[in-house]
Amino acid sequence: MKYGRIINEMGEALDYSYHSGAENNHYVLIIGHGLDGNKDTPLILELSNKVSSEGMSVLRFSFSGNGNSQGKYTESTISKGIIDLQAVITRVCEQGGRPIYLGHGSGATVGTLVGAKDSRIQFLVSLAGLAETKKFCMNILNLESVDDNSQLSENLKEDLRKIKSVYSLSASILIPWLLIHGSEDKIVPVTDSSSLIPNFEETRDLVELPNADHFFSGESVAKVSGIIIDWLGKRIQPC
Repeated sequence: MKYGRIINEMGEALDYSYHSGAENNHYVLIIGHGLDGNKDTPLILELSNKVSSEGMSVLRFSFSGNGNSQGKYTESTISKGIIDLQAVITRVCEQGGRPIYLGHGSGATVGTLVGAKDSRIQFLVSLAGLAETKKFCMNILNLESVDDNSQLSENLKEDLRKIKSVYSLSASILIPWLLIHGSEDKIVPVTDSSSLIPNFEETRDLVELPNADHFFSGESVAKVSGIIIDWLGKRIQPC
């Protein structure tokens, strides 16, 4: 594999897949999944294939404790995901790559918190990003689309409550940031994305996708891919 073994601070190996892009393009789109997902979630897989087919390299990975990454699922939290993502970014940069990060759901939360303090990320993309983590934890029992709340570990619930919200830290993010949210998202409200736009209209773009759910099911994923490819294409040049 291009980047060899990627190990987080706890010594856990992170499972990842690499899609090679054009040789003259050193940008690498790193993709992180949402809750109960992994690097092979249909949304993540299709996005990776679409973007790499346009010439950009893609690295999709599973956070520790998820998929085939080492670690315990019960210890998988947003805060630990930050450590995982930074380990991936470090390896990409060591190999001369210029990291772009795309996260879905809680994976977008990880990206927001890392993007607020890690200048190595060049561009940021959030899909149905979770911003109000404490409110999400409080409301999740009332969400009809979540069948089994017990799937969320106590460690994760406590971490969501502790973080509370990403809004204050997000003010530190000055790089170009694309936020895409489905109008029919029943898990994370559109306001979690729209509230991040005021006062940052010059650097942040919000696309509210009509009829799309939290997972961008059906035809929505192709639309999301096109939006991301177009947005990145207007902002970067092969290097």
